[in-house]
Amino acid sequence: LYMSICFELHRPANPSSKANLCFDALAETYNSIDNYSNTVDATKVGVFWGLVGHNSAKIKHCVANRIPWVFVDMPYWHRWTKHDLDWSLSSAHWRFVPNNFHPTSWHEFANTRLDDIGVEIDSKPSSGRILICPSSPTLTRHCIGQTDLEWVKQTTSQLSAYYPDHQIEVRWKPRAHGTSGPDVESVSVTDDLASTDFVVTLASIVGVEAAAQGIPVCATHPMFNPVAPLSFSVGDGPAITNTQSRKKWLNTLANYQYTLDEIKNKKLDNILNDNRIYNG
Repeated sequence: LYMSICFELHRPANPSSKANLCFDALAETYNSIDNYSNTVDATKVGVFWGLVGHNSAKIKHCVANRIPWVFVDMPYWHRWTKHDLDWSLSSAHWRFVPNNFHPTSWHEFANTRLDDIGVEIDSKPSSGRILICPSSPTLTRHCIGQTDLEWVKQTTSQLSAYYPDHQIEVRWKPRAHGTSGPDVESVSVTDDLASTDFVVTLASIVGVEAAAQGIPVCATHPMFNPVAPLSFSVGDGPAITNTQSRKKWLNTLANYQYTLDEIKNKKLDNILNDNRIYNG
């Protein structure tokens, strides 16, 4: 069915944006047109890179009018980096999620993509502190109508009431010089999680990293389920820390990220044919 539709690529205004690496691969492989306007064509499937420009308003329009859309952004693993362009172009992955920012249900994919892309999961939690990981300002505003600072203050207050004896710290989304992520972080996610025994997030991918390492996670927005329950439960630990459950969920996430070559070889068909892209 997807062969009969047209993707509407909502390209960023910046022609040098890394988003164009993904969009160029899509345009080379699938029926698509570019869109640089502030409008959405209801007869096509909109493809949006993050929440740059007017994407937040466009996505809300799609949701309100049941127009299929696809969210494209940085992946859960094997992120593109400026430090090694040769590696990046061949091995970096990109996230593609129909009708949402993250997959919100577990799928029985008949594959072992998590293993195939070289992701290992741990079963032993770390110990030490509670780490609050806010999402980007744009995603926070889009989802809950608050700033990331307001969400952090509210979450810190709630956690302090629940766990007055715990060390509570905040890991802000690394951002500098017009970019974000590992290229500009001062402390790596791996190092930050090494002394953490509980992670609280709105919908940050740090929650995925924590779950893979066996660290209990709480997500305060249902968009990020089933990564974690919507409650603070350091003592009980969410079910996602069970190794079998975590692997099933993490393998689901692995099926929503692809390299540029995989896009060109139509690996995206795995989710385009299976994820209710047409009926939401």
